[in-house]
Amino acid sequence: MTKTLVSNSDWSAYQKRPLIVTRFMKISGIARASVTIEGQDVPAGTTGMIFHKADANHLASAFAEKAKGDDRLVVIEWSTDHLRGIKKLLAPFLPRLTVGVFTVESFELVTRPEFRPELKGVARFNAERPIAIWSPEV
Repeated sequence: MTKTLVSNSDWSAYQKRPLIVTRFMKISGIARASVTIEGQDVPAGTTGMIFHKADANHLASAFAEKAKGDDRLVVIEWSTDHLRGIKKLLAPFLPRLTVGVFTVESFELVTRPEFRPELKGVARFNAERPIAIWSPEV
């Protein structure tokens, strides 16, 4: 069953959860882009609509970075936690995506604590780091 995420209430079901973006397509109109996502408890073929220009630009930059290597993933996290005070009221008009490019191994390290248990401390921290990350500037 496919699902389309359009409104904040649709996206909020995946608040602060890492989602792998398998397809990115810029579009013209009210929505600036669409993404196909995968993740835990995400129905196959789920598509999300991206309305904010900054979110669409961050995704375009991430896919350009992803193209530089075969073992890379674009990962997004939808959240309104960075919005405080009056900005919370303006949430529908502000960017909400944190976008990152990870190697497959670094993504596994971040999402599965039991993966590669021999890596500890600073070595694990360095191995978990994304190649690049874009956060909302609000």
